[in-house]
Amino acid sequence: MSSTGEADPARSAEDQAYFRALEERFLALRGKATLLAAEDWETAREWRRVGIPLDLVVAEMERLFARQRERRSRRGISSLRYFSAAVHAAWAERLELGAGGARPSPDPGPPVQA
Repeated sequence: MSSTGEADPARSAEDQAYFRALEERFLALRGKATLLAAEDWETAREWRRVGIPLDLVVAEMERLFARQRERRSRRGISSLRYFSAAVHAAWAERLELGAGGARPSPDPGPPVQA
């Protein structure tokens, strides 16, 4: 996507689907129509570039919007950048846990001969 939200022919169909899904979910959670700023598109591109899965980003967006509703905060979430720290922390945790939910076991090395 370009900074104006238009499709960029240099981006793959998968990239465009990722960006569109993020935009649609953000707008649905926010409940208000808005245009994403150039900085929001940069944030989404960074998540995509480093390989952060869409499901993780959406889960963090949903979690933070739910937390905001629980707190009955009057300040609305108006930018994808709001989620950046939480998304990166969740991604680091997933990488640390081996993405499967369990820590990878260390390589035991060659068998010991008795």
